[in-house]
Amino acid sequence: MKYYPICLRITDRPRLCDFIVPSILAQGDLLVTVSTSGTSPALAKRIRPDLEASFGPEYAVALTLLKRLRVQLGQRGVPSAERQRIFTTLAASPHAEHLQHKRRQAVDRLLTDAVGWEVSLATLGVDLP
Repeated sequence: MKYYPICLRITDRPRLCDFIVPSILAQGDLLVTVSTSGTSPALAKRIRPDLEASFGPEYAVALTLLKRLRVQLGQRGVPSAERQRIFTTLAASPHAEHLQHKRRQAVDRLLTDAVGWEVSLATLGVDLP
């Protein structure tokens, strides 16, 4: 009979394990992890609510919007440099804050200003929760 060594994974005993478990915040496609490299999982867990306050559910909507805009720009053959300008502009804009407060017209205005042609939450098929 052959015996195989058993590999134990004990996350709360750093000397007995070879991996760490970060504290994870997920908002749609946004994934933010906090790790203390195993030094203090409790501190990582404590930091997570601060991240949740900064990156709420509006970021899931924002990423859906940006994903659909990326597809639309690609279908229109918008050059890479122009796409980069558009996404840099939108990333620097308060669009997530507008989404958080359900300011549909403000988001639509930002989109049109950044893209340069009529684009909106409706044309992108994005609903506000």
